[in-house]
Amino acid sequence: MQFRMFCAVTAVFVSVFAPNTAQSQDDRAQAGIVMQVDALKTGAGLVYCDLYNTEKGFPNKPERAIARVKVKPTGKKADCVFRDVKEGRYAVALWHDVDDDGKLDTNFLGIPREPVGSSNNAKGRFGPPKFRDAAFDYKPPLLKQTVRLE
Repeated sequence: MQFRMFCAVTAVFVSVFAPNTAQSQDDRAQAGIVMQVDALKTGAGLVYCDLYNTEKGFPNKPERAIARVKVKPTGKKADCVFRDVKEGRYAVALWHDVDDDGKLDTNFLGIPREPVGSSNNAKGRFGPPKFRDAAFDYKPPLLKQTVRLE
């Protein structure tokens, strides 16, 4: 009898106080860093978003990023959501892998042939944007930016 009572009390306690791990799309967009990409030329492929906390490797060395999100566009939009991010200074490099081959296509000079962008819509001069131009300060719980890919 005591064991049944213990199980019943434990079940009630867990159902009331345990965190809900199942989240809807709307819930996920309410916490963390959200990069909203609008006006994609096509809904094909994937949008890659790489989160950096230092200028080392930004934006061309994704292996230096502290997090990567890959998102299938919905229509001609995509939201990259970085969750569980600590307060700090960050920059995000984004690109649309239109042909879904897992690599950024470039011409013979190394200029991207697929749409690219960065946080703050920072642009580079004669090369990719600088970390300092794309960087932003993040303080939880939420930061949203709309980014254009060109």
